[in-house]
Amino acid sequence: MANKTKAMPRIVVWGDAEVKRVRILNGQAWSPGEFLRANTGGLLKTCVTGDDAAAGGIGYFSLQTQADPGNSTTFENVVKIANNTIFEGNLHHDSAASAVATTAVIGQQYGLDVTSNVHTVDMDEKNSANAAFEVTEIGNDYNEAEDLQTDQYGHVRFKVLTTVLEAAPGTFCCWDNGRFAAHYHCCCRITRS
Repeated sequence: MANKTKAMPRIVVWGDAEVKRVRILNGQAWSPGEFLRANTGGLLKTCVTGDDAAAGGIGYFSLQTQADPGNSTTFENVVKIANNTIFEGNLHHDSAASAVATTAVIGQQYGLDVTSNVHTVDMDEKNSANAAFEVTEIGNDYNEAEDLQTDQYGHVRFKVLTTVLEAAPGTFCCWDNGRFAAHYHCCCRITRS
């Protein structure tokens, strides 16, 4: 068809993902479709190129634009990614001609590239220590009329690796249905009156 323009990923299969209210790190801002992670204090921040299990994991996905709150007490609705959540997005490679979604990429593990705040599957980090995603399907398999295997920055469906989802982000809490809900080790105290 034609080469693709890189765009933000989107969720195509929610699986066991849930919307949660989580605190934001002061100074952070994002657009819909960005991957997020918790810092060691449990506050959300945007992921950057190369974020993986060693960087603290990728555990969340943004739903809406979030401006810098100017504090670290603001909560935002985000998606808590599950190991069966499937995304659709573009491939990235430093050589555009190599960023093609052929059947050879299915089942491969790749990293995260963030360029101009657009999050893509980074083919330059194939099966490396910086791997964050596993490609599950190529665009040509589910949208043959629009996606050719020769399209640069081709579309793929992918999931976040379980090891990256489970990477210990430190301690943090989120607001869940009117109460704090602990994830890993809670940083807040719940008291009842």
